[in-house]
Amino acid sequence: MADTTELLDDAMIDPVTGEIIDQKDLAERLLTQAKKQGVSLVGPGGLLNQLTKNVLETRAERRADRAPRSRAW
Repeated sequence: MADTTELLDDAMIDPVTGEIIDQKDLAERLLTQAKKQGVSLVGPGGLLNQLTKNVLETRAERRADRAPRSRAW
């Protein structure tokens, strides 16, 4: 099982609701929202840049949360 979704034959399953996440619909909603907000698809501050940044930061935070804590004496 992945961190937030379970991959099943190219389908993403929401681990909370158990519903299938329609990836194409999700992409269309993100593009529509970006267009409304005047955000470009690529480049600094672009949709893909920000999405990638958020995914990588979230992953790093989760790893940090799971790492054993050392005691500083």
